[in-house]
Amino acid sequence: MNYVIEAMRKRLGLVDAHLRDGRDYMAAGRFTAADISVGWSVGIAKYFGVVETLEPAVQAYFERVTARPAYKKAAG
Repeated sequence: MNYVIEAMRKRLGLVDAHLRDGRDYMAAGRFTAADISVGWSVGIAKYFGVVETLEPAVQAYFERVTARPAYKKAAG
């Protein structure tokens, strides 16, 4: 299990590095299916306590993704 947690933390670090380069989303300079996948992964990491707090860029990204009307409707 520690391997899975460490792998998720490593991937969150990659997301953070990508976003700190000034990007708002993962691909194409706009919201895409990649953001659905990455946003879901960030949420799972938070939900299961893999991370207690997110880096500021990742937190802002997660808030952007979860503020979308379609996300709110799906999360219902």
